[in-house]
Amino acid sequence: MAMNKIIRYIPLFGILLLFSCNSEGTEPIDEAVSAPVRVTEVSSQQKQEQYNLVGTIEIHREMKLGFKLGGKITYLSFDEGQRIQAGTRLAQLDTTEWLAQKEKALENQSKSKRDLERMEKLFRQKIVPESSLQDARSACKLAGAELKIVEDALVNSSIKAPFSGRIIKKLAEKGEIVGPGTPIALLAEMDPILVKAAIPDHLIPKIHVGDHAVIRVDWDPSGSFSGTIRRMEPVADPITRTIRAEILVANPKEILKAGLMARVEIVRKEAEPRIYLPLGAVQGLGVSPHIFVIKDRKAERRQIRTGRVIEDQIEVTEGLARGEAVVISGQAYLRDGQAVHLENNIESGQ
Repeated sequence: MAMNKIIRYIPLFGILLLFSCNSEGTEPIDEAVSAPVRVTEVSSQQKQEQYNLVGTIEIHREMKLGFKLGGKITYLSFDEGQRIQAGTRLAQLDTTEWLAQKEKALENQSKSKRDLERMEKLFRQKIVPESSLQDARSACKLAGAELKIVEDALVNSSIKAPFSGRIIKKLAEKGEIVGPGTPIALLAEMDPILVKAAIPDHLIPKIHVGDHAVIRVDWDPSGSFSGTIRRMEPVADPITRTIRAEILVANPKEILKAGLMARVEIVRKEAEPRIYLPLGAVQGLGVSPHIFVIKDRKAERRQIRTGRVIEDQIEVTEGLARGEAVVISGQAYLRDGQAVHLENNIESGQ
């Protein structure tokens, strides 16, 4: 009977013994223990946005060159593919007939002037009527007009390059007889050159005339070219369903070749400064984004709204103000209201 009592009290004794050992060997968790963190001071930044597009290189300006008059080509000073400077004489028509007509026109003008002087003298002496004087004046004007027509024909019997460029096509040969307006060459301006970038519909509100663009091509991987969007086409391409932006690019060495593809980077600076944080500072991205703000050496959990991600930073659109200190390292195990100690001086928000 006594043995049964002893056995009945053994479990109770064991529980008391374990409780005694636990209370002597460990200490209760201190909720106020500070956590080490690194922080940054919130500031606003004006970042650049970059959009990568595909473009085609096109000739900025091209012109079909031809004579205003018809005739036989007696001089031709260019070949296909040749570089031409503005003002260079490229072709000349046979002017033998026009020079003869000029001599005749000069003689007619000289005679009409003499006739007019004589008629004015006779009119002052009241020997001839006024109608005779008017006829002499008309004849003098007609002679002058005929001379001007001939001189204009002589000027237009030669072709000079209207701008610097390259002969893309040669369409006539020396000795050939051509009619008025018949093209003899196709001249293209290579500097500057035009790049047309295809803009998808979701980027149309973000890209504007005047934006800076950087052009890169595969055959010159180490180089880049700068340009500015000068125009955006008002109608979308029916095949690609994109709007094309025209970018005028300096091309003094003619590295950019018309007809080939180019990579286009449109760089825009934000209109207003915005708040950005390192991506690692924000927890719960996509579900319930939040951060920890330090106030009075304690962590304050705060919900925020986020915007765009640019490289390794994320925009904070709501829930944060400039000058606040945000935890950027050590926040994984922080609790709301927990004391902290700083492992760094407050960094500027970069």
